[in-house]
Amino acid sequence: MLGHLPALVRDPTGLLGRPSRYGDLVEVRLGPNRTMVPCHPELLRQVHADDRTFDKGGAVHRRFRRVLGNGPATCAHADHRRQRRLLQPEFRPERLAGYATVMTREAAQPAASWRDGEVVEVFPACYRFTLRVVARSLLGTEAPDALADRLQHAFETALAGALRRVPMLPTGAGYHAAVRTLRRTVAELVRDRRADGTGHTDLLAGLLAARDEDGSTLSDTELHDQVVTLLLPARRPPPPDSPGHCAC
Repeated sequence: MLGHLPALVRDPTGLLGRPSRYGDLVEVRLGPNRTMVPCHPELLRQVHADDRTFDKGGAVHRRFRRVLGNGPATCAHADHRRQRRLLQPEFRPERLAGYATVMTREAAQPAASWRDGEVVEVFPACYRFTLRVVARSLLGTEAPDALADRLQHAFETALAGALRRVPMLPTGAGYHAAVRTLRRTVAELVRDRRADGTGHTDLLAGLLAARDEDGSTLSDTELHDQVVTLLLPARRPPPPDSPGHCAC
């Protein structure tokens, strides 16, 4: 009935590192969900290169879409080209200099608080840093710290709950409230930025100004999904008792 779920709960990193021992294509069962894991490099190449045949879908993506919406990370092949085309201008070389300024500022804050001989948990520190960088790149350096903190906390809680929903584990306290807070916060950001007019150079301003080949803009729902997808690379690190955890 539970399949590999108990092993995933006991040792998630160990379970995910084992399938290649059993063949090139291995089935992992998480409760009623059956997932095929390609382990051979050629199979992986086929899956990543042919997104028409290996389109996104299934129970896992439905659970992640509850948090991430239909952004580039979760949308089907039919939607991906348009979304990628609208997002690409924000990652041109001339835009990267501004993001580097944000990274430098955010890196200086935790570094200034560390002292010689102090033990620092690297994964949580890097996680907080990357999420703050993305939040600040979206909102601009002039945005209040409280707003960036609210966006960071809501996404952290919502994504952690989504990860637990994949194997049908309890989502933990605050998951549904965090999803609502995340959606409400992004909606407020979009509304306020539209009312504020021009003059901003952050990622959110670029998304609001983006135009497709036919002149269409991103809808409010699409803007939400793009913002949440941009937060995704700053995902939660492994738990402190996992094999991937270390302290430096």
